[in-house]
Formats: sequence, C-alpha cells, structure tokens
Amino acid sequence: GGDVAAVLQRVSMELRRAESVLAEAEQCRAAFPRITRVRCTAGGDMELTFVDFAQERKVRVALTMAKGAYPRGALRPRVAVTHAGRKGAPTLPDAAVIEAAIERVPAGEASRRLLGVCRLVDWIVARGEQGMGDA
Repeated sequence: GGDVAAVLQRVSMELRRAESVLAEAEQCRAAFPRITRVRCTAGGDMELTFVDFAQERKVRVALTMAKGAYPRGALRPRVAVTHAGRKGAPTLPDAAVIEAAIERVPAGEASRRLLGVCRLVDWIVARGEQGMGDA
C-alpha cells in the first residue's frame, strides 16, 4: 500500500530526473562526435560507445544511473575496449585506469557530470594515455 499521491510524486520526480539525464546525453552526442551510440538499459545503466575511425578505436562505457547514482553517486563505470587502435596510434590506458578516472570526475553543478565523463573519455579515445593528463 501507500498513498497514491505519494507514489505519483515519487514517480514524477524519477521521471524528471530521467528526462534531465537523457537531455544531457543528447548534449554529449552533439558535443562529442566520437559518441556513436547511447543506450539505456532496463537495469538503469547508460551505455556510451565512442568510435574514432582515424585511430581505429572503439571503447564502450557503461555507467550506473539507477537509484540516484547520478549525478552525485558512484557511477561504477565499466569500460570495454573493443578495438585498441591501428598500429602507431597512441596507446590506450588499461580499462581499470579509465574507470578510475571516470569515478574522479566531479559532480559539479547538477546535470553536468555526464558531460565531464564524456569529455574525459573522448580525449582518451582520441589521444590515448596522453589524453589522461590533458583532460
């Protein structure tokens, strides 16, 4: 049980937050052309795929967005490097190093953490290990 007004209020707040996250994801797609896919899962994860055709790289990042994890909670990033790059491309850091860097992106003002995460991953995909220091 529970009072209908309270349930509707909770659901309404969750939907507003989801709408805000999706709007920020669309801003990220517009700002970072290496983002080729944004997918939300039923379990509350957001998956972002970054592709750099010149470097021949593909990196997928999954972030936990459920139960208030975003924007201030632990995103528990999972990084998968599908294609590490063509011969001669700058070396990518290990997935665990990228995951730790993502966790360090500050929440800052509301609705801007995802933008910071995407900026970081975009730089790393483009510049390899060097992008870690530049981002």
